[in-house]
Amino acid sequence: MEHESHLLLFEGANNKLKQFGLNPDIASLEELQKHLEELEAERTKLKSGSDSLKKELEEANHLRENMEKYLGTNDKEHTEELEKERTKKERGI
Repeated sequence: MEHESHLLLFEGANNKLKQFGLNPDIASLEELQKHLEELEAERTKLKSGSDSLKKELEEANHLRENMEKYLGTNDKEHTEELEKERTKKERGI
C-alpha cells in the first residue's frame, strides 16, 4: 500500500512536468528552478497589468459618474433608455 501511494505521487509529478513541457526523464533541479523563475516573472508582469487595468477602470467609472451628475443623467431609467436608443441606432432601426 505504501509503495502504491509513492507510485501515484510519482505519476502525478511526472504528468505535471509533461504539462509544463518538461521531459521528466531529463528534468534537472536547475531546469525546474529556471522554469519556476520564468513563471514567477510572467505572473508579476500579468499582475502589474491587471492592477493597471483595474485602476483605469476605476478612473473611467469615476469620470462616467461625474459626467452623469453633470448632465443630469444619473437616473437609472434614463440611462437604460439611452442604452436602448443607442442599440436601435446601431441596428439601423
